[in-house]
Amino acid sequence: MSELIHNLGIDWKVLIAQIVNFAILLFLLKKFAYKPILKILNERRQKIEEAIERSKSVDLRMQEIETLKQQVLDQARKESESILKAAEEAAQEVQENILKETHERSERLLKEAEKKIGAEREKLVQEVKAGVATVVTLAVEKTVGDVFDEGAQARMTEEALRVVRAEKII
Repeated sequence: MSELIHNLGIDWKVLIAQIVNFAILLFLLKKFAYKPILKILNERRQKIEEAIERSKSVDLRMQEIETLKQQVLDQARKESESILKAAEEAAQEVQENILKETHERSERLLKEAEKKIGAEREKLVQEVKAGVATVVTLAVEKTVGDVFDEGAQARMTEEALRVVRAEKII
């Protein structure tokens, strides 16, 4: 075997020196490089995990906010619908009141017009009565004027007026 090792060009002294150098290098790397690198990597992993947790927390908070926003929008929509309904009802009530007032006013004007027409009619009836009485008196006087005396003429006039009144002409 020593021949094989010699044929391969391996020197025991150099090999042991290299093993010692490797062990020293491994110790130094482990002490000064590997541990700080692992420490940095662990810190970094921890920061990444914290960031992931914060991200999950933010996502949950965003979902809560979205749910709250939807609830607020739904409530606002309901309130606006109730306000619109109340406004429509108020408008309907105002319209009904206006129509009622207009109807009452038109009825009142109609009654006033009927009263005025009745008063005018009564006035005309009175004027017609006065005119008919005058015409009847003149007619009786003309027809019986010379035949009867004044007392008889007055009686005849009264009788003619009574007949006309009984006939409801006057």
